[in-house]
Amino acid sequence: MQSRWSNKDTIIRELRRRSDAGLGIHTTAIKRSVPGLVNAMCAHFGSFADALRAAGIDPASVRLVHKPWDKAAVIAALNDRRAKGMDLNAGAVSKSHAGLYQASLKWFTSYDEALRAAGVDPATVRQVIVWGQDLVIAKLRERRAGGLGVNMQALSNSDLRLRDAMTRHFGSFDAALRAAGIDPADVRKRISWDKDKVIRALHDRRDRGLGLNQKAIGGSDSPLVNAMWAQFGSHDAALRAAGIDPNSVKKRGYPWDRARVLRALQDRQARGLRLDERSVKRSCVGLGDAIALHFPSHDAALRDAGLDPDVARRTPAWSPATIITALLARRDRGLRLHRRAVAQSYPEIMRAIRTSFGSYDAALRAAGIEPELPRTRGPLWDQDRVLAALRSVAKDGEISPKLVLGGVRGLGRAAVKGFGSLEAAARAAGLKFARSQSSRGHRAAGHWTDELVLRTLQQLHRDGHDLRYRHMKEHNHPLFFAAKDSFGSYVNAVKQAGISYWEMSQAQLAKDRAAARNATETSSRRPCDAHGP
Repeated sequence: MQSRWSNKDTIIRELRRRSDAGLGIHTTAIKRSVPGLVNAMCAHFGSFADALRAAGIDPASVRLVHKPWDKAAVIAALNDRRAKGMDLNAGAVSKSHAGLYQASLKWFTSYDEALRAAGVDPATVRQVIVWGQDLVIAKLRERRAGGLGVNMQALSNSDLRLRDAMTRHFGSFDAALRAAGIDPADVRKRISWDKDKVIRALHDRRDRGLGLNQKAIGGSDSPLVNAMWAQFGSHDAALRAAGIDPNSVKKRGYPWDRARVLRALQDRQARGLRLDERSVKRSCVGLGDAIALHFPSHDAALRDAGLDPDVARRTPAWSPATIITALLARRDRGLRLHRRAVAQSYPEIMRAIRTSFGSYDAALRAAGIEPELPRTRGPLWDQDRVLAALRSVAKDGEISPKLVLGGVRGLGRAAVKGFGSLEAAARAAGLKFARSQSSRGHRAAGHWTDELVLRTLQQLHRDGHDLRYRHMKEHNHPLFFAAKDSFGSYVNAVKQAGISYWEMSQAQLAKDRAAARNATETSSRRPCDAHGP
């Protein structure tokens, strides 16, 4: 694949762009924000300094000159960062200007003291929640008013920081609850459920305006979900017994009409998403089908939305403004904002972010989003939560791989990890395990059995075949899906065959690297061989 910095003109344009934008163009700054550019500068121009001169930039003017620090220099540097609108919290300064951070600790008793000397209130720039007794009490009361659990298990699953702060600032979990006006005995009280109590709990949630769909109740009151299934056999049956129409509480998508199609296309254009027919169908199947239903062609829908089809089919040109708009749109729609999710939705955005902001965290900060928030993980799976989730997605006391995959995200992996297989997890939940119809049809066609899957994997491993996930999925489709059907996941099937997946993948990776080195050495010897004797 051709390098991005394949000629001198592209390098010079990038250097001038960074200079005009006020971005650092010394060696350290470029290595951090534009990988590969420094090596390309040296390769095409002979040295880093010569590349700067070719771009009309004096190398001496961009070099970092480390002046001796004193109190006045630290205060001036902090004030300069504040004037430029740069972050002043300790984490940001230590990452972007380690010398300033170390000097502030050397010349002042603490970093906060250095901020105060510069006229900055440390509390206004600190991006870490500072827990105290008042904040703990407020958080507990907020959870209680919102219908969320405040017992130890509920906080361990949803808010570990609050749980730890309770014991740290009050000495014990119960003392924190009492300080918030909550009786610990009421929190720990186990409810002996019957049908009347389930109906009263549902009426209470309805009167308080809380969600009554399965996901809403499961997220805030999992014992109630289990009781609904145990007492009435299903979620819908419990709602009907409480006089609530199940269809009225289920969240359904809005039907597509012409107006909604046009708004969706305009929204994609504003967010910088691709608008060609293939990209629309891949990212939003409902929109693609609605276009085919309501318009004679994809181009006709684009024209009715006020868009030029020829322009819309091109890859969007990302700018800082469109990047920030896209990130804010995902946040407002409740979509995930960690790096992988954004890159999957917008394949071209990461390169544009590196060019415009230097890093993904910097782009998030420019959009007013704290970078740590997208990286926050959801509640951890334990065996009780796995069993409750399996019961919630089961139908008529049966669970199948298809129901698990279409249900709660991460449930299948958690079930295999916690119980060894999906079938074992189903037995622990008191459910009947039924293989999906597609799975049974696949077995009948290929005559796969559990023993045949294991023997085949073991034989392939002995013969030195690549058994990694992606390779098997692409090159041995029947065996891959037979392994998933039999053992819940392909990786679990490999483990059941007595093969260490990690050791096998490391061995294959070593083979790949050796083959790449041999290919490189062969290609580098060819010019010499051509002129040899």
